[in-house]
Amino acid sequence: MNARFGPQWSFDAAYSYLDAEENGIEEVRRPEHIASAALTWTAPGDAASATLVVRHNGATGDVAFTDPSFVPVRVQLDDYTLVNLNARVKLTDQLNAFARVENLLDERYEQVFSFVSPGRSAVVGVEARF
Repeated sequence: MNARFGPQWSFDAAYSYLDAEENGIEEVRRPEHIASAALTWTAPGDAASATLVVRHNGATGDVAFTDPSFVPVRVQLDDYTLVNLNARVKLTDQLNAFARVENLLDERYEQVFSFVSPGRSAVVGVEARF
């Protein structure tokens, strides 16, 4: 789904429902529910823009090798929601400055059992086109 709110604002959203099984067993790391939404503001003449993105992954199954016999044990990974923010400003026809903050709210989550994903991170830079 996408929508425009005047010339400067746009909104995009998506949702997926997944029922993934193989041989009657639920696939690991395949969340049943995934959703995202992005709100973008663009300055007149495309001089600057900013986008706020919210992504949600539902709870999902995984396997863990925590048993001393090394037999895989099914575990449930919690759902999580990530918020990202990025911005860009046009300095000249050849130069853009940009900034990005990922995991803005410093969400603690796992995409794979026992592998904690990165916390909040920020990137600032300049892009040159020749």
